[in-house]
Amino acid sequence: MTEPQRAAVRFNPTVVVSYGCYLYPAVNALGQISKGLQNSGWPSGMCKGSGHGTQVYGRSTWIKGKFAIMYAYFSPKQQTTHGQNHRYGRDYAIVWLATPKAMTFLAVAVGWNEMSYKFKPGEKVGESVKIEFGHHGGDRLILGISEKEGGKRLPLIMWEQLPFAARCSLNHARWIYDKEKMPLSDERFQHLLNKAWPF
Repeated sequence: MTEPQRAAVRFNPTVVVSYGCYLYPAVNALGQISKGLQNSGWPSGMCKGSGHGTQVYGRSTWIKGKFAIMYAYFSPKQQTTHGQNHRYGRDYAIVWLATPKAMTFLAVAVGWNEMSYKFKPGEKVGESVKIEFGHHGGDRLILGISEKEGGKRLPLIMWEQLPFAARCSLNHARWIYDKEKMPLSDERFQHLLNKAWPF
């Protein structure tokens, strides 16, 4: 395991799902992408866990003298009580480090689509990163920093560890409204890191 991969495992966020679908694998080893679920019914209907487990996808790089690790999460549908529903959820968290060997992080960003929110230690973020998939006022709070008890770290696979077919499919698949590519894709990865820059 490389130093960047060890850092990604060390800072893999703890996840709490308090609303909506649980997190699922987005792709299999053959490159077959999940088709998601119809965005109707109960927010957690037919998506309370996969028999294949779940999967967090990670990718890291240096940017402007800082080391960034992005974690991407997939849910088969996202719904709110106000009707802002769609097939697929593709959310992400970014942990910023001084170096891959660092034992503490500098900042965290969480985001979805082109939106991102940034936090530094002391601003709702403790010594470790905990994120929550929840809701607020009837609208889906896609992803946020959590102070709740519980949660768990989910199995992580890094971009370079994915089979070629899976990586190729994730690079080209479109999810949100059939136009947004996966956050870790070659097209979006660097762009989203720049938008979420917290310093």
